[in-house]
Amino acid sequence: MLMSMTAYGRAESKDPDFPVIIEIKGVNNRYKDVAVRSYGKYSSMLDEKVKNYILSQYNRGKIDIKIHLNIPVKSSLPVPNIELAKAYLKAVKDISSELNLTQPPGLSELLMFRDIITIKAEETDIELIWNNIKSTVDSAMSDFLGMRQKEGKSLSQDIMTRINTIESLTNTIKERVPITLETYQKRLMVRIQEISKIEPDPQRIAMEVAIMAERSDITEELVRIVSHLNQFKTITDENGATGRKLDFLLQELNRETNTIASKSSDVKISHMVVDIKSELERIREQIQNIE
Repeated sequence: MLMSMTAYGRAESKDPDFPVIIEIKGVNNRYKDVAVRSYGKYSSMLDEKVKNYILSQYNRGKIDIKIHLNIPVKSSLPVPNIELAKAYLKAVKDISSELNLTQPPGLSELLMFRDIITIKAEETDIELIWNNIKSTVDSAMSDFLGMRQKEGKSLSQDIMTRINTIESLTNTIKERVPITLETYQKRLMVRIQEISKIEPDPQRIAMEVAIMAERSDITEELVRIVSHLNQFKTITDENGATGRKLDFLLQELNRETNTIASKSSDVKISHMVVDIKSELERIREQIQNIE
């Protein structure tokens, strides 16, 4: 099954404690690339996790991911350092005793030492957030993959229609080859008669036709084209990344078609070659979007 690299997926969490929106957009690319853009207090901490998770689920293409994470920021809390307060209190008492101060140090004096009470933000458990939003990422990816499959199916249908057209043209060319030689033989005989005004030598004509047949023989090219077309059909039914295989076969089909064009002097075959090349070019455009 062909998979398109162009697709879009979206999912939104229904969990009020972990509100998140995931958007995934894919476009064609020769390589494998994921870019994550995040919005929200904690979303940037999840970028690498989301990126690696998505990377493991596809083979080729450029994917842009947007993460909208609206988890409320947890409040910062005052935290007393009791041991440090005891140490400060003892130090102040020692000073009071040494200086014969009658009033012992109180809480207000201790609070002047700012490091006795510190403000500590409650730690965010990134693993907890990830475990809670992972299902939303899966939903967005499922939506994304569903569109890729749908687009891939459409591409496959169009490509197969064009492959069948090329196959039909190839068969017509194959049928045309003997007619081409027969036409060449008749044309050669007429030309000799016009020039020499005598009956052409049958052996000489046969030799010329044989030479022409050898020079314009496209049997191997036609056989290879049929083979490549059959492989094309097989690969389109395979799972996984098939775009590069199809691109290689397309290059080979173009090569064989160009060889036929250079060998054949028949006008009808030349027209059919142009039609084949036109179909191959349209297939090439479609393959650019296949994973």
